[in-house]
Amino acid sequence: MNLRKRRRSNNNGFTLVELAIVLVIIGIILGAILKGQDLIQNAKAKRVLNDLKGWEALLWTYYDRYGHLPDDDNLNDYAATNWRAPNRAPNGYFDHHVTERHAEPIYDLRTARLISSSADVDQVRLHAFGDSFEFGVVSGWSFGSSGPYNVIAIYNIPRWAAEAIDVAIDGGADGNAGRVRRHDNSEWSSGGTGVDDPVTLYYFFDRAP
Repeated sequence: MNLRKRRRSNNNGFTLVELAIVLVIIGIILGAILKGQDLIQNAKAKRVLNDLKGWEALLWTYYDRYGHLPDDDNLNDYAATNWRAPNRAPNGYFDHHVTERHAEPIYDLRTARLISSSADVDQVRLHAFGDSFEFGVVSGWSFGSSGPYNVIAIYNIPRWAAEAIDVAIDGGADGNAGRVRRHDNSEWSSGGTGVDDPVTLYYFFDRAP
């Protein structure tokens, strides 16, 4: 009789209490994983912001040293044929439109030894979300007729990260006002852009439209 009871007891499954404990543990593990992912993403956004301010500091250091921005030499480039008088000296603007993704500013910073002389010009301007920082000018109807404007662009970062950078610099998330703007000067959510969808951010580091 005792043997039968022991066999019946050994065949019993988990009790409801045991199952509840297992589910709680699983929930805690999943929560920790999700929280960890959030922390990683937030750390990336903070790194992009810090890198942005670092690039700005390098640009102003170059300006203080040479009296003009890197890539402002009037040599057969975008600005030379669009905004400058012939043979004019540096005028305070980058020479290229930011969408052209030129590396000349990086070469100039490297030549000035403000970044490592061996720095790879393509790798050094990558940001934490996998695309790049770019340096150039913008103009046109989107930003008014008084351009061009010097900008540091951050290409293809999640919308939430762009908004976070906007809040950190301008004090509010407005994609068409202040020094931090969406590339088309529209609201961050324009066109149904989701919070994780990539957007391009322009930072008007010397003057805003």
